[in-house]
Amino acid sequence: MPKHERKRVDMESERHKPNSSPPQREIVPDFERITELQIDRIVPNPNQPRKDIGDSGKIEELARSIQQEGLILPIIVRKKLNNYQIVVGERRWRACKMVGIQKIPAIIRDINDHQLVLQSLIENLHRKDLTSIERENAVYELWKSEKYRTQSDLADALGYHKSTLGQIVEAKEFRDKKSMAAILPTKLITQTSGIKNDDLRSKVIEKIQKEKVPSHEVRQFVREIQKAKPHKREEMVRSGARITGKDKIIMHRLPRLERSVDEFAAIDSKILGSLGMDEKKQIKARLETIVERLGEVVKRI
Repeated sequence: MPKHERKRVDMESERHKPNSSPPQREIVPDFERITELQIDRIVPNPNQPRKDIGDSGKIEELARSIQQEGLILPIIVRKKLNNYQIVVGERRWRACKMVGIQKIPAIIRDINDHQLVLQSLIENLHRKDLTSIERENAVYELWKSEKYRTQSDLADALGYHKSTLGQIVEAKEFRDKKSMAAILPTKLITQTSGIKNDDLRSKVIEKIQKEKVPSHEVRQFVREIQKAKPHKREEMVRSGARITGKDKIIMHRLPRLERSVDEFAAIDSKILGSLGMDEKKQIKARLETIVERLGEVVKRI
């Protein structure tokens, strides 16, 4: 038999030869599948973005529900030394401990520290469980981690608009720069971002916070500050000047009045001299009335 024929026969016989080795069983890793873990081997994440996990009343309510229905939604953990660290689901874990459950369903994920922060933050963002300051700190921590090339990349990862993320980062930087109180809402800092003088901006924020100015009036006040002449701005933020709904109207109208007065004051004497006697009397009488009425307003302030 020719050599090439013998080779073909050998290949055919090998193909039909029964497999003597046992079939290989597919190994399913523990990662990304639901498993049951001993509750005492699960530990919380010390860098959890949400610092206030919730009052005891809410956790007790959750515990009662779990006791009746069981834990339907598994928590998410990662391996940490000999234990498992919570990525998502700390309230559920606390509630299970409260009612004495020994084992709980969990999904184990292979993630690093950076991914831990990101996943915890995203989970809480979707549930609206973070305070504005916790959100500010967590977002800024992710940005400073240098894991994202641009703010647009981080915004996409978090599901934020780029401008919103930029405002949060700027608010955190301004807070740290001016050593502002940690309880100061992020929104108040972002609302004043149009004021470029840092010291003036700090005074405006302090005034708004002290007087508990409604959010819808803050933007108007900031716009008026921006429009005002430099020497008027300090006067507008002095401690005695309150911001109210009426102040909002006054501050809105004052620049217009000032422009009108400036225009009258700039009228050339030659133009006034060209007016007839009756016209002069009428204009003088009306201006005197205006001055008198404004004088009454000044007295009431």
